[in-house]
Amino acid sequence: MKVIIYGKLGCNDCQKAKLLCDMRSLDYQYLQLGGDYSLDELPSNVKSMPLIYIKEHGDLRVIGGYEELRKLA
Repeated sequence: MKVIIYGKLGCNDCQKAKLLCDMRSLDYQYLQLGGDYSLDELPSNVKSMPLIYIKEHGDLRVIGGYEELRKLA
Protein backbone atom coordinates (compact mmCIF):
# COMPACT_ATOMS: atom_id res chain seq x y z
CA MET A 1 0.00 0.00 0.00
CA LYS A 2 1.25 3.49 -0.86
CA VAL A 3 -0.27 6.73 0.36
CA ILE A 4 -0.27 9.70 -2.01
CA ILE A 5 -0.86 13.07 -0.34
CA TYR A 6 -1.75 16.17 -2.35
CA GLY A 7 -1.05 19.06 -0.02
CA LYS A 8 -0.24 22.75 0.09
CA LEU A 9 2.12 25.01 1.97
CA GLY A 10 0.84 26.14 5.36
CA CYS A 11 -1.74 23.34 5.69
CA ASN A 12 -1.74 21.84 9.19
CA ASP A 13 -3.64 18.71 8.17
CA CYS A 14 -1.19 18.16 5.30
CA GLN A 15 1.69 18.20 7.77
CA LYS A 16 -0.18 15.92 10.16
CA ALA A 17 -0.82 13.44 7.33
CA LYS A 18 2.91 13.30 6.55
CA LEU A 19 3.76 12.89 10.23
CA LEU A 20 1.20 10.10 10.62
CA CYS A 21 2.72 8.26 7.65
CA ASP A 22 6.18 8.66 9.19
CA MET A 23 5.01 7.49 12.61
CA ARG A 24 3.25 4.42 11.17
CA SER A 25 6.09 3.68 8.70
CA LEU A 26 3.71 3.97 5.75
CA ASP A 27 5.14 4.31 2.26
CA TYR A 28 3.96 7.70 1.01
CA GLN A 29 4.52 10.37 -1.58
CA TYR A 30 3.84 14.01 -0.76
CA LEU A 31 3.01 16.36 -3.63
CA GLN A 32 2.91 20.10 -2.98
CA LEU A 33 0.63 22.59 -4.73
CA GLY A 34 2.53 24.96 -6.98
CA GLY A 35 5.57 22.73 -7.28
CA ASP A 36 4.38 19.22 -8.02
CA TYR A 37 0.86 19.95 -9.29
CA SER A 38 -1.60 22.75 -9.97
CA LEU A 39 -5.24 23.11 -8.89
CA ASP A 40 -6.50 22.39 -12.40
CA GLU A 41 -5.03 18.86 -12.11
CA LEU A 42 -7.34 18.00 -9.20
CA PRO A 43 -11.00 16.99 -9.41
CA SER A 44 -13.23 20.07 -9.47
CA ASN A 45 -15.11 18.99 -6.31
CA VAL A 46 -12.05 19.26 -4.02
CA LYS A 47 -12.91 21.70 -1.23
CA SER A 48 -10.10 21.15 1.28
CA MET A 49 -6.59 19.80 1.64
CA PRO A 50 -4.99 17.37 1.90
CA LEU A 51 -6.44 15.13 -0.75
CA ILE A 52 -5.25 11.61 -0.02
CA TYR A 53 -5.19 8.58 -2.27
CA ILE A 54 -4.25 4.97 -1.53
CA LYS A 55 -2.51 2.93 -4.21
CA GLU A 56 -2.85 -0.80 -3.69
CA HIS A 57 -2.41 -3.67 -6.16
CA GLY A 58 -2.27 -1.18 -9.01
CA ASP A 59 -5.60 0.42 -8.04
CA LEU A 60 -5.77 4.07 -6.99
CA ARG A 61 -8.63 5.23 -4.79
CA VAL A 62 -9.32 8.46 -2.97
CA ILE A 63 -9.86 8.09 0.77
CA GLY A 64 -10.43 11.76 1.63
CA GLY A 65 -8.37 13.89 4.00
CA TYR A 66 -6.34 13.59 7.17
CA GLU A 67 -9.16 12.24 9.38
CA GLU A 68 -9.91 9.45 6.91
CA LEU A 69 -6.21 8.54 6.76
CA ARG A 70 -6.00 8.52 10.55
CA LYS A 71 -8.93 6.10 10.76
CA LEU A 72 -7.45 3.87 8.07
CA ALA A 73 -3.89 3.79 9.37
